Amino acid sequence: MFKGSKLKRLSLYAATFATAAVLLTGCGGGSDGAAGVAGTPGTNGTNGTDGTNTAATVQVSTLSAAQWGVLKPQIDPASISVTISSAPVVKFKVTDGNGNGVVGLTAKSQAASATVASYNNIGFTLAKLVPGTPSLQPGAAGPSKWVSYMVTKPATTTSPAGGTYPTFDKEGTLVDNGDGTYQYTFYRDVTKVKDVVASLADDATHLKADLGDLTYDATLTHRLGIMIYGNQPGTGTNTSNAVQVTAAVPMINTLNAYLDFRPDGQPVTTSRTVVIKDSCSACHAGKGIGHANSPNSSTDGNYIGRNDPNFCVTCHTDQTKYGFPEVTTDSTGMVYTSAYKRVNGQSAFDYPRMIHQTHMGQDLTKTGYNLNGH
Repeated sequence: MFKGSKLKRLSLYAATFATAAVLLTGCGGGSDGAAGVAGTPGTNGTNGTDGTNTAATVQVSTLSAAQWGVLKPQIDPASISVTISSAPVVKFKVTDGNGNGVVGLTAKSQAASATVASYNNIGFTLAKLVPGTPSLQPGAAGPSKWVSYMVTKPATTTSPAGGTYPTFDKEGTLVDNGDGTYQYTFYRDVTKVKDVVASLADDATHLKADLGDLTYDATLTHRLGIMIYGNQPGTGTNTSNAVQVTAAVPMINTLNAYLDFRPDGQPVTTSRTVVIKDSCSACHAGKGIGHANSPNSSTDGNYIGRNDPNFCVTCHTDQTKYGFPEVTTDSTGMVYTSAYKRVNGQSAFDYPRMIHQTHMGQDLTKTGYNLNGH
């Protein structure tokens, strides 16, 4: 009886173990439970120390009036690149006399009558070189000449957009990269200037034919001009609304830079130099050769103004007769009796004519010249 009872208990244990094994086998195929709630994020680490800018710069907004006055901005032509597919895009670098990048040349103003703001310390010109015309017929031949694309102007609150004699482009977009390098996108699309001018209406003095052939031709030599100039930001009319609050502090050593290039990327094989800059040095060394009156009417005589004829020719083209009537004379034809701006259908401001007549002075056979009051 003991043995039977013992066997009975062993059988019961075996059955229990078998049942447990089946149950355990079933549990082994079950899925994991749902993921638990994410823990609270740890505290952010302490920010690292700001890196040091290895490129030394000159911030114009921190200069004193005296420092602004003697600043000598420079642009290495090798730093300039120009891309034209619509509005030109120019990249360049501005440094001081010690090679430090000049930053902060982005001051803009928008007067009450303006519809677009413009930069006050930098401006751009762009002209193409039209090849000369060889001919054996008298009066038919002519030398190559510069033709500016900058012959349109924005609308104002009182007048529509229209044509103008050559001017600067300074209403575009200037990006300051903070190390002396900049990128400027022109306001004017030079590939469409011809169409804009063709749509203008003529009047007695504003003749669109006077603005010449404005066809964009990427195979021709082009000349980009860059000028850095003007009053220190916050002085004179170099304010956000062009209203003067403090006395003007002009930059004395204005910069005229230029670059000849072909938009199609090919090498420049032709150009035209009307006057070699060094030929002016005997009389004009360290001085302006034009527009040399200080913006604040200073009479110190040191304001540089325009100082490179290679820059000047991008505006002083025959197109400068646009908007001006023919000069009048007395009955002898030897004395001019009105403003001398257009003569014999040509511009009195065209650089070769203007420079030659200015330097002829009293040796000119006619009298009564009045070129913008000169």
